[in-house]
Amino acid sequence: MKKNYVTFYKSGKAAFALIWHAAPEFRLLKLFLEGAESLEKQINSQYPNACSGKSPEADELSVKIRKYLASSNDNLPIDMLELSSLGNFKRKILFTLRDKVPPGKVISYSGLAAKAGYEKAARATGTVMSGNPFPLFFPCHRVVKSDRGIGNFGPGVGLKRYLLNKEGVVLAAKGAVPERYFVK
Repeated sequence: MKKNYVTFYKSGKAAFALIWHAAPEFRLLKLFLEGAESLEKQINSQYPNACSGKSPEADELSVKIRKYLASSNDNLPIDMLELSSLGNFKRKILFTLRDKVPPGKVISYSGLAAKAGYEKAARATGTVMSGNPFPLFFPCHRVVKSDRGIGNFGPGVGLKRYLLNKEGVVLAAKGAVPERYFVK
C-alpha cells in the first residue's frame, strides 16, 4: 500500500490541501478546498492515515493553484493527477467539463450530461460534481442549476461566486446566471 501525504497551503482566497503519494512517482490523489468543514476534518474523514509531507511537485502545483485562485483562468495541468481510479462515466463527465466549458461560461447539470453523451444522467452528473476529487482542475464551479441558480459548491457558494466572477461571469441581481454565459 502506498503511503499518502498531505500538504497544507494558504491562498488569499482559500486554504487548500493536497493529498498525494510519491511512489513510484508523484501523483495528486485529491485537492481539498476549505469550506464549511475544516481541511483537517475533511482529510481525517477520507484519508485518516495521511502523513504531513513536503515535495517539490506539491509545491509546484500549489503555486499554480494559488495563481489560478488569484487571477489566472488557464486550465491547471492534469499530468500529475491520479486518474486511474476514475470510472468511465466519471472520467467522461469530468473531461467533457474541462474540454467544453471554458472560463467565463457555465453549463447546467443536464447540459453537461448531454454533452458527455448521457442525455438522462443529470442527477448522476451532479453526483460526479459533488465527488469531484480535483475541483479547479476539473472546474465544477462552472456547473449550475438548469433554473440558472448557481447551485452548491463543496467549499461554499461564496468561493463559487468568486471563481465565476473572476472568470467574467456576472451574476444577475438575485444571483441567477444570465443566459448569455451558458455554453450552447
